[in-house]
Amino acid sequence: MLQKLYRSAFLIAWILLLFVIATNIQVGWLYVIIAFFLLLIVISFIYPFRLVGRIHVVLRVPDLAECFSTVPAELEIENRGFFPAHLVNISIASDVFRMEPPHITYVHITRRKKIRASITIRPVRRGIFPLGALKIKCGSPIGIYYSERQIHLPDRIYVHPRLLPPEEVESELSERELGALQRGMVRL
Repeated sequence: MLQKLYRSAFLIAWILLLFVIATNIQVGWLYVIIAFFLLLIVISFIYPFRLVGRIHVVLRVPDLAECFSTVPAELEIENRGFFPAHLVNISIASDVFRMEPPHITYVHITRRKKIRASITIRPVRRGIFPLGALKIKCGSPIGIYYSERQIHLPDRIYVHPRLLPPEEVESELSERELGALQRGMVRL
């Protein structure tokens, strides 16, 4: 929010400077440039807020996963708005999963278009977890302002412990962990 305020203050300072110059030297075309900058600020401020609500995202993952292994997933992004969406950034807000790549960015999504992206998710703990939330960030065509929203995903994923063959367990564990495993005290 503070960054938006700084950008606005910077652009308004430039507009005021141009206005002072235009008034002192009485150049009419400079007023046209000032009006263009004001229109650009207004459109760049309103555009992302209108579009971020019209971007629909669906994440498809399997119901069962193994801890610390990669799980293939599919992300379907659809622009349901009347205008094209610009600078769309999508990431997962979860402390249980890591998305690879960490975020997906599209520079331009035309109106009424679906895009599918293949991603991988890596669970870092075992248990039954909700998928969390998807962060969707949408910007104006020239990137001055951004708008962000979160979509809470209703699905769950069951993450079971990583199962290794006995020869791999012995090679990956230290002597202390191997002794604890033989006593039945280690959870993988």
